[in-house]
Amino acid sequence: MLLVASEFPFRQVIGVELAQELHEIAEGNIQQFRSRNIRCRCVKSVHQDATEFEFPNQPLVLFLFNPFSAEILRPVVDRLLASLQTEQRRVYVIYHNPQHGEIFQQTGAFQECLEDLHPGEGWKLYTTNFPGTESRDSDHFRKSNQKG
Repeated sequence: MLLVASEFPFRQVIGVELAQELHEIAEGNIQQFRSRNIRCRCVKSVHQDATEFEFPNQPLVLFLFNPFSAEILRPVVDRLLASLQTEQRRVYVIYHNPQHGEIFQQTGAFQECLEDLHPGEGWKLYTTNFPGTESRDSDHFRKSNQKG
């Protein structure tokens, strides 16, 4: 996913990996990756427990391929919420096989959104629901999605 994300105009792409072996594989893949379509050159993998990851204080797109049990996802979401208290911003969560999607909805800070994108069966899309940013950010997200 890091390499696919690098083909979009993100400021940076960060993967968080707990397993040392998988982190090393990701780093090797990043170093070897060549594509004419790269639009983000700041791609990295960090070897870290996701419950301790400091989220960047900028708009975010999180991609989760059902990586955690509910017991792990809760503290990750709590950490994200703490970062949102510091800097209120738009966050999109693209969640595949969303077995614990209720964790996002129970926070009151996220809502399921953009049903017109139809990401397909087994996917949920959540976003922060801060007033005043929905239409601008949603329009930008829709336009970016239609190009790819």
